[in-house]
Amino acid sequence: MSPVEKASVSANRLAETFAVSTSRGPTIRKVLIAGSGAVGKTSLVKVMKHNLPLLGIDDDTTAYHRTPFVELETVRIKRSSREGVFQMVDVSGQLDSVIHPLRDISRVAMGSVSVVLLMFSGSNVQSLLDLSQWIETLTDYYSKTRSKKTQDFVLLKNKADLHDDIDQTLIDAVMNCNSRICKYHELSCLTGEGIKEMIDWLVARYMMIEEAG
Repeated sequence: MSPVEKASVSANRLAETFAVSTSRGPTIRKVLIAGSGAVGKTSLVKVMKHNLPLLGIDDDTTAYHRTPFVELETVRIKRSSREGVFQMVDVSGQLDSVIHPLRDISRVAMGSVSVVLLMFSGSNVQSLLDLSQWIETLTDYYSKTRSKKTQDFVLLKNKADLHDDIDQTLIDAVMNCNSRICKYHELSCLTGEGIKEMIDWLVARYMMIEEAG
């Protein structure tokens, strides 16, 4: 089975999950994680799923895992008596690949998304600069859809535990040039720094909407 066929099967399962959701069931939000390779997108999904930093998960978490095309993962979040579900869409970091989910199965990857997490590495300034191409691709898709909803972009700097060579003014420039970016977080998937704060913010903004209503 080709990567595109596998992704289509996963997409159908994802659609079934949305279909069985009711007003009394958990709130479900679809989250797309975008960014270059080796910035920690897959690690973030793992950390959120286990609710532990990579150092606290008992498996081979420090080895680099390259996402070949797209991976879908369900992350369940509990707050008080309510349960929420983030359907995480982790796409390949090689945007210029011959096939890529943002081009070949764009509706599956980008459709019905509540928030896009734009991730870069604090130890790699190029990964921040590369986000301009990701933002352009995403913005172009959403500007052409008929959805009345404007998808939020959140900027994430991973590997905050390492030496940071990126000037804050460059990060500010990326945010100021993109009106969709509504929040910026610094975190470390390895140590867990900033993870709780990021999850709490996501829950407050996207999981509590129905409660507020």
